[in-house]
Amino acid sequence: MTLSTSLALVPNVAHAAPYAPDDALEAIETGKLTPGFQQEFVDLVKQDRVYSHVQELSVGIGPRVAGTAAEDAAQDYVEHHLQEYGFQTSREVFDGRTQFVANVVPSRDLPGIASWQYRSAQGAKITGPSAPLKAPVIDLGDGSGLATTEVTDALVIIDWNANAEARTALLEQLAAAGAAGIILAQTNPKGSIPNLREVPESVADLVVVTAGGVQAVRLRELAAAPGDALSLSITTEQTRDDSSNVIGVRPAANDDGTAPIVYVGAHVDSVVGSPGASDNASGIGIMLETAKLISNYSLDTEIRVGSWGGEEIGILGSAHHAQSLSEDEIQRTIGAWNMDMAGTAEKGTNEQPFGFWGLSVNPDNESNTVLNFASDVHSDLEQEPLNIGYVGRSDHQSFHDVGINAAVFSWMFWSADSSIVLEPDYHLPRTPSSSYLRTAWASARRS
Repeated sequence: MTLSTSLALVPNVAHAAPYAPDDALEAIETGKLTPGFQQEFVDLVKQDRVYSHVQELSVGIGPRVAGTAAEDAAQDYVEHHLQEYGFQTSREVFDGRTQFVANVVPSRDLPGIASWQYRSAQGAKITGPSAPLKAPVIDLGDGSGLATTEVTDALVIIDWNANAEARTALLEQLAAAGAAGIILAQTNPKGSIPNLREVPESVADLVVVTAGGVQAVRLRELAAAPGDALSLSITTEQTRDDSSNVIGVRPAANDDGTAPIVYVGAHVDSVVGSPGASDNASGIGIMLETAKLISNYSLDTEIRVGSWGGEEIGILGSAHHAQSLSEDEIQRTIGAWNMDMAGTAEKGTNEQPFGFWGLSVNPDNESNTVLNFASDVHSDLEQEPLNIGYVGRSDHQSFHDVGINAAVFSWMFWSADSSIVLEPDYHLPRTPSSSYLRTAWASARRS
C-alpha cells in the first residue's frame, strides 16, 4: 500500500469528485478531509502504469546523465505525459557541470543486467558520436602479462588498481605498446564505477574508460565466451555544462493569482552508468501518476509538478527553480512533496528493516505541513503510522532553503543514530530486469 499512500500525499482537494472537501487550504493545513475521499483517490492508482514509466526511463532510455541526450529524452517523455494530462508545461535551462561518459556497443552479447555506459577518463580521447573507437578486446587481467602479449590497436581490459602510481605506470606501458584503448575494470563485483579523473599526457590519444564491478564481470564473460572474438564500439563524450527542468502547472479553478500552490516533484537524472530505476525513475513514475489522477479534478489549489534535472550533480535543478520564485509565490506555497527512491524490492535486515519514510531536512522542521498531512493520510487509510525522520541530499532541500515546507518520501532504513541505508544497487551500473521491477512494485503494494 506504500505506493498508493504516497500518491495520496498530494492535497486531495477538488470539486468534481463526490467526496471532495470544499476548502482546499483548510483541508491541507488542518488535515480535515471529507470521509471517503482519500480512499477514492487511492482506488484510482494503477500500479502497472507507474511500473511502465519506470521501465521506459530505466530500460528504454537507460542512464540519464545530466547534460546528455538521454536526460533530454527523459524530460521529453515527462513533458509529453504532462501535456497529455492537461498541464501547461515549460522548460528551465540552468548551468550544470560537465561529466565524461562512454557508451559501449558490443559485437555480441549475453543476457545480463549490466549497463553498457561506462565512465570516460578526463583528459583521454573524446571520440564524439560520429567517430567511435571500434576494436577487438584483449583481457590482460592484472596487466602482468603485458610484456608477452600483442595489444596493438586493441581495447585492453585490465584490473582497476587503487594505487595511483602503479595505475599510471601501467597506462603508460599500454600506450607505448600501441593499445587503441583501455578499460579499467572494477575487481569488486559489487563495486561502483571508478573515477579515474585525469590521465597522464602520454595517454591522451587513447580512449580510456572505467567499468563497474557488474559491468566488468559481464564484459569478461563475453570476452572469454567461445565464438568470434569480442569487439566493442565505444563512443566517449563530454557532457554539456547545462541541464533542464520540466515544470507542469495545473492552475486553480477561477484563479485570481492568490490560490495556494502545492509542488509535487522528483529528479529525472541518474549517475554515470546507472539506469536509475529506483533512483529515481520510481519517483518520476509516482509523480506522473499523481499528475494523471489530479487531472480528473477541478481544484482550487494550483498544482505544480517538477521534473528536476541535475540532482545528482548537486541538487541543481530544484535549487534553480526554488530560487527563482517570487516572495509572493513562496508565501502562497503550502509545501513541496518530493519523491526520491520510492520503489525498490529491498527489505533490509532485522536490525535495519526498510520502510516508507517521510523525511524533512533537519530535526527543527520534523513537524511541518507536508509531513503532518502525510501522517494524517496514513491514519485516514488505516495504515501503520508514517515513519518520520530527516535528511537533506534531495530536492526537498531546495524548497526548505527558501522557506517552504518540504519533505522527501523514500523507501530505506533511517535512524537518528546512524547513517541512512539505501538499496544495495544504489548508484551501481545495474540494468534492472523486468522481473526485478515487478518484484519491487509488488513489494510496494504489500507494504
